[in-house]
Amino acid sequence: MSASEADRLADNATIEAVAERCIREAGDDLACAYLLADKFIEGRKNQIWVRRKARDKFIAATMERIGDAHPFKGKSKFYRYISVDGESLLNIGIYADGRRSNPHNYPEDKVRNALRRAGAEAEVRKKEGAIRAVETRARRREKLIHEIAEGILAQRKYGPRSFCCICKKILSDPQSIERGIGPECWDHILVLIEHQKDREARVASA
Repeated sequence: MSASEADRLADNATIEAVAERCIREAGDDLACAYLLADKFIEGRKNQIWVRRKARDKFIAATMERIGDAHPFKGKSKFYRYISVDGESLLNIGIYADGRRSNPHNYPEDKVRNALRRAGAEAEVRKKEGAIRAVETRARRREKLIHEIAEGILAQRKYGPRSFCCICKKILSDPQSIERGIGPECWDHILVLIEHQKDREARVASA
């Protein structure tokens, strides 16, 4: 085994261990597992790998929780095909009352397991949709904070106004109303302004 192969295997073992830690510490909170992956793992490619690992674990746990219950919580669901272990099951589904549609007479345990997995994946996709929405709002907020910090440095004004121009919360104290920015968002603005002033000072002294 070459040195590069040994290093790659060691890295994979480390990532695997961190993935297990993220899943263990997150409990049943998929969003928490994803946040821990981003915190503990460097490199977006490795973070995505750990997220996929966590996703697979959550799907397995959700399948176990579903058990023999209706995988879609009493809603009818039908598929043109579902791939299970490399085999495609055609035109299977389940009615609201729990009866399964299996016109090609596949083994019942395969159909049951395929529908259970589909139900688990649907639940996880819903959670991932909520996670992506939160991440998108956070990125937009961070971008807006940077833009407003640059505006303040350029002597632009954002008040007076009755709600924060960043988080849209209603403002009550006179100072926040005057600047148009609430106290929590203002703290973030001040940090960015200080960082920008430090950068400008370093450039000027270079």
